[in-house]
Order: sequence, then C-alpha cells, then structure tokens
Amino acid sequence: MTGEARSAVVGGTEALPSDRDRLLLALAELAAYGIAAEESLLGTPDQAREDLLVRLWTRAPRALGSYAFWTRSAESSFDPTGTLRTPLPLHTSDDVAEPAEFVLHRAGFTVHRTAHRLEVTHP
Repeated sequence: MTGEARSAVVGGTEALPSDRDRLLLALAELAAYGIAAEESLLGTPDQAREDLLVRLWTRAPRALGSYAFWTRSAESSFDPTGTLRTPLPLHTSDDVAEPAEFVLHRAGFTVHRTAHRLEVTHP
C-alpha cells in the first residue's frame, strides 16, 4: 500500500477521500511494517495502550511493541463527513513517532510531536 489518496466517481462527480480515510490509509501503511496501528480504541490512552500491547504480544510474543493509535474519545476531532476539524492525538511508541510523522506528512497532514503522541491537523 502506498498511502496515496485515490479518488472515486460518486454520482457523476469525483469524490476525494476524507481526512479520516487518508488517516486510515496511513495506519494501514504503518501496519504493513509490523506496527500495531489501530483507530478508535476504547478507554484512556494508557488503557488503550495496555490493551493493544496485550493483544499484540498474545499474537506475537517476540514483537517489539511498536504502536500507533487514537482513542474513541478522539473521534470527536472529525465531523460527520470525516473531515478533521480539531487536532487528532495519535499516540505512538517512541520508535514509531518519526516514521508515523513521515507517513502522515506524505498523506497531506501537518504533524506536531509531543511526548508519546503526535498532534495531527489538516494543513
């Protein structure tokens, strides 16, 4: 997967993928490299991180524990059409912050790095 946005023709007009769609493509690209990349996880960031790592290490006990995710409460960053209206906190392991930032920039987002998360915004 290249992470490139593809357009589709809907009702005779060209429909571009939403910000949410482009973020999901970016997560899929990270997952292709063995990173546990998920969207809309339940709980606080700490609870979501713990649950994600337990699932990961159950499937792959030798996995490095690399991850990227956003929580269900962060879904309010999107409007009903999938447009990003407020910064989306994307929580990452330290080793994933830089690759995630690269993939998100390539997908057309602005990214600001803070401790253990990226703030993703629409340019």
